[in-house]
Amino acid sequence: MSLRVHRAITYARGKVKVSHILKLARQESDWARAKVQIDSLYQVVTANPEKFNEIASVNSEDPGSARQGGQLPWFGAGEMVEEFDSASFALKKGEISKPVR
Repeated sequence: MSLRVHRAITYARGKVKVSHILKLARQESDWARAKVQIDSLYQVVTANPEKFNEIASVNSEDPGSARQGGQLPWFGAGEMVEEFDSASFALKKGEISKPVR
C-alpha cells in the first residue's frame, strides 16, 4: 500500500515518463501517517513545482527513483498498478497529480 504524487515529464508512442514521491504504508495502521505526509508534500510541490525533484529526492521512500529526483523509467499502459497507471496517463506534461493510493 502506498501513496504517491506524480508529475508528468513527457509522452512518446503510448508510453509515459513521470516522477513520483512515494510514501509507504506497510500496514493499515500506517495509512494515516502516510496520508498526512503525502498531503503535506502535495501542498509543497504544487506551490513550488520547480522544486519537485529536490523534494522527491529528500522525501520519497522509493530509494531508486529518489536518487533520480523521483524520476521513473518510461512505462506503457498496464505496466503499473491501476491507480498509478491511470493517474500517470491522465496528466498533461508538467502537471502534478493529487495524491493517489
